[in-house]
Amino acid sequence: VFILVSLVAGFICGSILGVNTGSFWQFAASIFDSVDVADVVSLLSKTIIIGFTTGTICCVEGLSVSRARTSVPQAATRAVMRSITMLFVVSSVVSVLSYT
Repeated sequence: VFILVSLVAGFICGSILGVNTGSFWQFAASIFDSVDVADVVSLLSKTIIIGFTTGTICCVEGLSVSRARTSVPQAATRAVMRSITMLFVVSSVVSVLSYT
């Protein structure tokens, strides 16, 4: 859904800015002609791996909380920071592996 909305928004913005995109179908055909199998594999791999990694990190941090109420916000902050860090690491590794 996000990719479809992005493509439609790109077409609309291009049309508003006066970029010669042709008809919507020409625009869509040019996008699909540009997309390679490696792009699709990279997109799906990043989505799945990053989703599982983020979920795992958040579960581990959440389960490591002690009984004190003050440790919950600290664990949540750690989980967010580690998830963001791993997002960049995983995304970089998958990109390197997909395009080399």
